[in-house]
Amino acid sequence: MPHRQVRSAPLIIACFLAASVVSPAAIATEWSITPSVNLQELYYDNILMLPTPQPSVTGTVLTPRLDLTARQEDWDLTGFARWRNSRFTGQNGIDTNDQYLNLASDYKTERNTWQIGGNYAKESLLTGSQNVADIGLVHTQTQSITRSIAPTWIWTANESTQVQLAYQRSIVTYGNGTAVGLFNYNQDSTTLTVSNQINERTQVFAILSYSTFRVPVMQVSGTEMTSKTSSAQLGVTRKFSATLTGSLAVGGQHTRTSGIQCNSFIFQLSGQCYPEASSSKDSGSVYNASVQKQFERSNVSLTLGRAVAPSGEGAQVRSDSAVLSASWQFSERLLGTISANSYRIRALSANAAGFDRNYYSGGPGLRWQWTENLTANAVYQRLWQRGTGAGAPSASSNEIYLTLNYAWPAFSLSR
Repeated sequence: MPHRQVRSAPLIIACFLAASVVSPAAIATEWSITPSVNLQELYYDNILMLPTPQPSVTGTVLTPRLDLTARQEDWDLTGFARWRNSRFTGQNGIDTNDQYLNLASDYKTERNTWQIGGNYAKESLLTGSQNVADIGLVHTQTQSITRSIAPTWIWTANESTQVQLAYQRSIVTYGNGTAVGLFNYNQDSTTLTVSNQINERTQVFAILSYSTFRVPVMQVSGTEMTSKTSSAQLGVTRKFSATLTGSLAVGGQHTRTSGIQCNSFIFQLSGQCYPEASSSKDSGSVYNASVQKQFERSNVSLTLGRAVAPSGEGAQVRSDSAVLSASWQFSERLLGTISANSYRIRALSANAAGFDRNYYSGGPGLRWQWTENLTANAVYQRLWQRGTGAGAPSASSNEIYLTLNYAWPAFSLSR
């Protein structure tokens, strides 16, 4: 049953953590704990991302965090626990209490590395700024719970060749998701990567992946929509100079979707699920390209990509992205940043085409290193989201973030 699978994820994470801690290899391990706290003041002029003018909203967010590190010669464990408490004025019913847990461990031998990671996130969703490909516009607050576990094996065949086999299982559930058009889903993905370092500046690689995306159909017991995606890519990473690096990977994907799903027109009109048989195929290109340039006092990076991603809207989507970011070190303590992001989201299933959209964001920021442990940040961001069909809703928002972050010196001990 789906509920049993969901509850097993934290248990799996706890088991691998306990096994790492009590194993003989944990003797003489160096432990480090770093607490920190983040205080943020927020301003939104359209926090719900509605197409009509809305009252301005201000908020205060308090986020305590605890980071953990444990290391020895051939083994290490890292993780963090974070709590995010948000309180808003100007809009009722949108206060949040979010929790995040992340753990990762690896063990190394002469030629092999075994890794395992897991995370848990319980958070409230209001706007598309948090999960661009996943949820899009959400005008009513809903809660999502994400659980995932990801083991990886890396084999170093020789000085220049490496093989990596990775698996990830993710389970996402939404509280009262049907009220905002969101569906619980789970995804299993396996990825094989083979890389070869041709010389000091050039690396070539090949990536094969296979994933299964499942969405239980509301009000239809024992049925679900299943999408199976296969993809292959070839790529190269090149260090052109000490300050310029680029990477390019291109390939193709094929997705087959079948099962029983809700009729999207009836669901959007009435909120009721009318089940109907459905099957479809989709093929297309996938790619990822990036370039980074470092100057004496600044850095610029550009990333372009196309990928197939899971979506809480009940279908997988093809996401095209372009991300441009730059930073400038004005002084030893003052750093300026600017970013511009573009996303084009298209559903692979024809029945979910009404969720297609374009998403844009960008803005400047400043970071001041007040003391060794205290930093201050100011960020302005402009968001736009556009539907693609005739009469599709569009929305925009102006957002301001003022943040203070204090990290205490790490507490260390050995055993």
